[in-house]
Amino acid sequence: MRRPLARRPADPVLEALEHAADRGRLAPSVHNTQPWTFVMHPDRLELRADRSRQLAVLDPDGRELVQSGGAALLNVRAALAGRHLVADVARLPDPGDPDLLAVVRAVEGTPDPALAPLDRVADRRHTNRRPFEPATVPDEDLDRLTGLSQPRARCWCRCAAAPTVTSSRS
Repeated sequence: MRRPLARRPADPVLEALEHAADRGRLAPSVHNTQPWTFVMHPDRLELRADRSRQLAVLDPDGRELVQSGGAALLNVRAALAGRHLVADVARLPDPGDPDLLAVVRAVEGTPDPALAPLDRVADRRHTNRRPFEPATVPDEDLDRLTGLSQPRARCWCRCAAAPTVTSSRS
């Protein structure tokens, strides 16, 4: 008679990292290419650029690829915060390996309270390919968005109106 395999005690850090990788894959990316891979280790999660998904014509320098990786990293951080863990993030930790975008470790501490709610809605995000409306965003909404972004953003460029172009033809 065979005995069932003994189940190992659950490792909450590893489970949290697996959840974080699942949430990271849901992140928005340039033309929905998801140009990243996650490498799971028992104590950390690596976020790596996947150059095979880089858009050579649209993004020859890989800038949008890295920005897409940043969106995946945000989802990873939110997922860990949702599990009451802090993401200890080393960004671009190895100058000799530019495809290693980040190494994330789940550590105890007080996570950013703004991140956990993002985890609860990560699976609701979807691509919207509808055209933009011609309406202008009200100033009070722009002010509110600016205020919300300030703690995290290094730079916020606000375009209040399109420039007027004139032509002087003879």
